[in-house]
Amino acid sequence: MQVIKSQDTKPVVEVKTVTTKTVTKNQAVRFSMKLARGLIALTSTMAVMSLSGCAKEGEPASLIGTSAHAEVSNTSETPQKNNSQQLDKALDSVGFESADSASNSANANIEKNAQQKTTAKNDIDNNFSDINEGIATPQETVADVIKGSKSVLRTANTLANASINHKKVPIRTELRENVSQQFLGMNDIEQRLIEVLPEIEYSTTDLSEFAQSVNHANWSESGRVDPATVIKIQALLNWHNHAVGAVDGKFSSNTVKAMQAFQKARGLKPTSKMNFLTWSMLSSNTELASRPVLVNYTLTKEDTSLKRQWGNKKNMQYRSVREKLGEKFHMSRALLYRLNPNVKFRAGNTITVYNPGQPNVTPVTRVEIYKRKNLLVAFDKNDKIVASYPTTIGVRSPSGTHYVANRIYRPHYNSDFKNKAKTLPPGPNNPVGLVWMGLSKPSFGIHGSPMPEMISRQRSHGCVRLTNWDALALYGTMQHRAKVSFKNS
Repeated sequence: MQVIKSQDTKPVVEVKTVTTKTVTKNQAVRFSMKLARGLIALTSTMAVMSLSGCAKEGEPASLIGTSAHAEVSNTSETPQKNNSQQLDKALDSVGFESADSASNSANANIEKNAQQKTTAKNDIDNNFSDINEGIATPQETVADVIKGSKSVLRTANTLANASINHKKVPIRTELRENVSQQFLGMNDIEQRLIEVLPEIEYSTTDLSEFAQSVNHANWSESGRVDPATVIKIQALLNWHNHAVGAVDGKFSSNTVKAMQAFQKARGLKPTSKMNFLTWSMLSSNTELASRPVLVNYTLTKEDTSLKRQWGNKKNMQYRSVREKLGEKFHMSRALLYRLNPNVKFRAGNTITVYNPGQPNVTPVTRVEIYKRKNLLVAFDKNDKIVASYPTTIGVRSPSGTHYVANRIYRPHYNSDFKNKAKTLPPGPNNPVGLVWMGLSKPSFGIHGSPMPEMISRQRSHGCVRLTNWDALALYGTMQHRAKVSFKNS
């Protein structure tokens, strides 16, 4: 509609006429540009994952999931001289012609472009998967980790179409003796576990008297449950895939929860104390019963070096060698010190540590999270319990059943995704630890913790916290769209 006025000082007549608007080539291109920008903004908006329900006091409230190996940046960071190139690629990525090759039949293209806008939006909705700097990567399956090139991907075309390559480890033919956390790499689960869990080569020569007493400990109804026996119980529970948190030689609530989960999985009545039937089943597997609990390990340069965070970023790395070793060997720092009172943690020195053994490798298709018990129980496709983990569950955690929407190894964390300066780098002391498994319920997820010894004792505002090593083990086995049910018990 167009308003036409006379050219006199005072309008004499005002005539309203309806005219057919001719769309020029430049107008069509501008329309395409706006549409492309809108789609990119839509993609970015969908990709941002707010964690306001997850953070505890003093922690940031949102997360940008990235891998240490791939980083996709927003187009706003692209140098000005590449703007024209970017725009052409942005238009191409959603089916539009570039500014240099726009069709002369602009009127016909408007309707076509509108249809393509709807199609492109639907494609993003249907294919949205992992998060990388707030950008969707539609070709990546939802449950896969973000992995790939170290180069920064900048163009708008890349934002829509980048596929991410996974580094495969060569398949092995046999396992070595006296090595924990080793895998053949025969399937995706073992490939992921190889990526995130370090192999631990150990020996059992010249063990201390206390270490030997732990390895040969045997529970009895008439005997006293001393620290050596408790460590043996904790080890057997762990090796049966019912995690106790940090091994510390104490029959704590996390150890009791693990024992009760084991009892339930074996059809036994849950108890708060060890009994004959439970011990018999725990020790019935001769390979596990004879496996050394405490072993000797020779420190490497990697074990004793601490990474430093440069620039203005907060340090998310280990703050001490003892902290680093405690997490590597799934044990409390107090027990580590007790086992090695006069040893300096230097490369080449031998220390006595807990033997982590092998984690669960059975695919997890659903989990149940018990809010009051602070416990996560994992099931396979046949609804059989395959693992359990102590957790810290937030007071505002969701109810009902959801599913795992993404898995991210070494996530970045941000209190305000609009301000990239607030982004915290990946690391074990990142507020969400080393792993983020986001749920279909916005702002909630299962993740690691910078304070593993405080699991089930700390406070969380909504998410499900695990020790970093348990989070890594679950990350390896959690299946695409695995169901997550929250229970009030």
